[in-house]
This record gives sequence, C-alpha cells and structure tokens, in this order.
Amino acid sequence: MPHKLHITMAVEPIFRENVRPFYKSVLNKKDVVRGVPFKIIVQAKNIGDKEFPGGKQDTIIHYAGGAFTRATPVDMPPIGVDEVQVIYEDTFVPLSEGSANVELKIKAKDGEKVEGYQQRMDKPIRTNGWVDLFYVINFEHAVMMMQLERLSSLMERRGK
Repeated sequence: MPHKLHITMAVEPIFRENVRPFYKSVLNKKDVVRGVPFKIIVQAKNIGDKEFPGGKQDTIIHYAGGAFTRATPVDMPPIGVDEVQVIYEDTFVPLSEGSANVELKIKAKDGEKVEGYQQRMDKPIRTNGWVDLFYVINFEHAVMMMQLERLSSLMERRGK
C-alpha cells in the first residue's frame, strides 16, 4: 500500500526592508524576482493510513528556457499519520524570468511507493514525486513599477 503525502510549497522572497512593503503589495504569493534571493519551504502532511518512514528526496528547480538548479539530496523525516513536517527548505536566486517549477523525487526508506498530492485529495499528481509552479518576474520591470508608485505618491502629496 503506497504512502500518501499532501505536499505544499511556499516561496518567500528575501527583500531589503525598505522595499519589502512595495513588493508584498504587488507580488502574488508564488512570485519571485529574478536576481533576488528567495526561500522555498516545502511541507508534507501524511494523509495515508500508516506512518511515512522517512526517505530520500531530490529537488530540481526548472526555469523557463531550460535552465535548472539541482539541490543536494536530503533525508526526509518520518511523518506520522495526520502529522505535518517541513521536508525541504533552502534559498535560491532565480536564474531566468517566466514560469518555473519545483520538482521533488521521493524514495521511501521502506521501498513502498509514495503518492504525492497537491490540491486534489482524490488523485495524486505523481507517484514517487511531486511538482509545483512559481513565477519569476523581470527585475527591471519590478524596479520600474516601484519607481512609478513612488512618483504617483509624490504627485498625490503635492496635489493636496
């Protein structure tokens, strides 16, 4: 009987304090900016009927245009039934703009298959793996939007 893991991912761009409020107001929750470091945090909830014994995980980030980053394989902790564990956390600098994805390849210690679930709980998206998307926006466009926001605020203050 396969192990069943509901896996979720968050991305956290690492912005300087003086620009953080602007970026938080314009970026979607899975947007990052090319050239700006970001943290990936992946959690797994055991939605199966038995404990996940732990295992090995390979992580690959694929960027638009074919570039990719492969992280060092990591050990996954055991996860009890209905328990949630952080199974991967690392910091990267996005290489290129456009859509990107995080792909996990998972091997359980006991050799059983691992079904990776994402949004639908009735059907796994992969066996012995999982994937989710994020989007890398153009750095120069982000800076231009920030400058336009500042200019707009300045003009509003002068008009009052």
